[in-house]
Amino acid sequence: PADLIIQRFVAGRAAVYAGVAWKGELLAGYSLLKKPAPAPASGPSSVLRVSEHPEMAAAAAAFIAAVKFTGFVEFDFIVEARTGAACLLECNARPSPMSSLGSLTGVDLSRALFAKVCEHRPRPPPLKAGTLIALFPQEWHRDPRSPILRGTRHDVPWDDPGLLRALIYTVRGHRLSFCATGIEAV
Repeated sequence: PADLIIQRFVAGRAAVYAGVAWKGELLAGYSLLKKPAPAPASGPSSVLRVSEHPEMAAAAAAFIAAVKFTGFVEFDFIVEARTGAACLLECNARPSPMSSLGSLTGVDLSRALFAKVCEHRPRPPPLKAGTLIALFPQEWHRDPRSPILRGTRHDVPWDDPGLLRALIYTVRGHRLSFCATGIEAV
């Protein structure tokens, strides 16, 4: 039948490739492995590890070239537990929360697009592979007392005090405080 869908289960770890493209050319991107949350957590990712995964980058570049894509894009993958192979799940042709992690990953997608549009060729900084990132405010929503919040890098919007106040004032009934070792629920 025309509506037949064939799928198989792939045991592995969820991953994301965030990138930016111009007229079918992948300008910059990075891979992020999703850190599994303790049970019974569900929903969107709250903690990611920056990773080098050439297979995800190659799949993203091939897809972008095939459709002559321009703009921000995010690809969701499963990295097979046994082989490390990346299995493409979906493509989101839009900026995502992962698109703004440039200062934390070492790869600034907005800067790469700006450089292309302005025909400026800066030398790209190295990927900060292995960096653990707690997404704002997802990890706080998941568990305001999470030990991951201490000593982990955050994508907190420090440059927008109004937004920051609105997001942190109350998380699940807990006020949050900022301290030298991270962010804690009080």
